[in-house]
Order: sequence, then structure tokens, then C-alpha cells
Amino acid sequence: MPRAGFTAIHTGRIRFGKDGRWYCDGEPIANRAICQLYARAMTVGPDGRARYAGRLHEALKAESPDLAVGFDVADLEQVGQAMGVLRDRLLARRA
Repeated sequence: MPRAGFTAIHTGRIRFGKDGRWYCDGEPIANRAICQLYARAMTVGPDGRARYAGRLHEALKAESPDLAVGFDVADLEQVGQAMGVLRDRLLARRA
């Protein structure tokens, strides 16, 4: 099990269970912050595609339309890298 707040994504099948918990590859996601993020800012469709919602979606649409459309969970590593580039760009703007 990963430490330091990381959540491992194996095959990338994320779903919201009838019991009110988020699951990845059939296992409950234990990281409470990740679950809260998913609940507030992301939906995962039956096709396994993650889509952003609410304020996060609107902010991404303004800054990075390619990220705003969502992603296949299998592309999580590339999306993480793109989010990192966006973060760095936004932080540089503040400096």
C-alpha cells in the first residue's frame, strides 16, 4: 500500500459504490482527501472516463481546455504530468 497520501491506480477502474464509497479496481480508496476531491470535483462515467465538475471544471476550461474535457483513467500518469505543468505555469504567474 502506498504511503504519504498517494493512491495507487492499477487498471484504473474507478467507481462510486452503492454503499457511498469510492473504489479503484474493486478496492475501497482509503485516502479521505482523494475521496472528497472525487466527490466534489469529478465524476466517473460507466465508460471509466473521469470528468471534472463545478468550479474545478470552470477553472480548467479557462486555463487548459484540453484538461477540462476529462480523461480516461488509464491516462492518469499523463494527466498528472499535464496538471503539474499547469500548476507550475500558474505559480509562475503569481511570482
